[in-house]
Amino acid sequence: MKTIIVQRHSHNLIGIQEHIAEIDENIDIFYTSNPRDVLRRVRGNDPVFVVSGQVFDYPTSGTNLARAVKSINPHALFFIYSVMPEWNESVDGIIPKEDGTHSLLARILTSNLEDITPVDLGLAFPEVRILAYAPE
Repeated sequence: MKTIIVQRHSHNLIGIQEHIAEIDENIDIFYTSNPRDVLRRVRGNDPVFVVSGQVFDYPTSGTNLARAVKSINPHALFFIYSVMPEWNESVDGIIPKEDGTHSLLARILTSNLEDITPVDLGLAFPEVRILAYAPE
């Protein structure tokens, strides 16, 4: 499954990359601070796992990005990773952003995400708050 992480600040992206590399240096993740990059990469029907911050430059927000991503690829899983998360119908869940560490996110992203559903993720990582799930 294609994995994308979008955060406003580059130091957050670097910290996330470092935590992930401590577990698995060979994992293929696209990191960006530009929400438009995400929209280009989610095109099609391939499964994609997006982890987004909440705050970007106005008028973009993580929740607005979630709506845009789901309109392009309804099969995308979209999680907010923020200390002040918001949500809407397009956000599948919230991954709590721990103070000063990205270890929970790194554990999630280095786990087997193939064919995972939001419910599966919530069962494997009870810290994650699952918000929306509609079985097909």
